[in-house]
Amino acid sequence: MVTEKTEQQYHEDVDALGCLRPTIEPRATEHIDEMKALIERLVSAGNAYVAEDMCSSACRRCRTTGKLAKRSLEEMKAARAGRGRAV
Repeated sequence: MVTEKTEQQYHEDVDALGCLRPTIEPRATEHIDEMKALIERLVSAGNAYVAEDMCSSACRRCRTTGKLAKRSLEEMKAARAGRGRAV
């Protein structure tokens, strides 16, 4: 399985660096119900929407959208529509 191979490689890297391994290593697959509930809450609150079987954030609801990427809302929309830079 890909996840187990990646986890093994990660542990080998951590060991080679002389770092301590994490004491807890949660897996996303162990929290599917919680993730679904969170998505439902985001959609219900208008902070996300579902399109083409995917959940996306509702940019218009967040004044800081694009701040981390140093992009305006217009740039984010253009990139999503395939008219702007992807990153």
